[in-house]
Amino acid sequence: MLNVIRYQLLALLAALLVATVVRASEPSKTLAALESFPVWEGDRSEPAEARKARLSDMADAIDSATKSREERALLIMKAWHESRFARYVQLDEPRCRDGVDGRCDHGESLGPWQQKGTARNISLEEQASRALKLLRDHMARCKSRGAEPVAGAIALYATGHSCSWSGAGERVATWRRIVGRL
Repeated sequence: MLNVIRYQLLALLAALLVATVVRASEPSKTLAALESFPVWEGDRSEPAEARKARLSDMADAIDSATKSREERALLIMKAWHESRFARYVQLDEPRCRDGVDGRCDHGESLGPWQQKGTARNISLEEQASRALKLLRDHMARCKSRGAEPVAGAIALYATGHSCSWSGAGERVATWRRIVGRL
């Protein structure tokens, strides 16, 4: 009996190992969604391998922060509309950090999700988690006010005060397309 249990335990561990290896070798749907957007004009000279590595870091941050494809799509959509996945924004280069020509809200906003009031030294994972927490809070707040949660969250994120905003419709459409890709 003990040998049967050992055999079953070893078989279970082997199956888990195979499943983990297979999953690790699958391309990330989040990365594929990020790569499906056009390269921002200022990043056209960035080597393809460097862009892929940078977007892979963003995909990993999004995947670690989220629980569903809808949330992943929400973070992808926000990063696209806030920063166009621009290298100088994601890496907090001087023209973002210093707010050159008014960029990055005159240097007040950080990262792909352009968050204000955030320490400049936090990780991309923490930025994604904070952006998602803010969006979740905004969805709950706007839903309680009678607004459609996703559109309301987008509006409140953009305006800082209202669950209604004329640009929300375009962003909801982008979000829906991304959900379909994931």
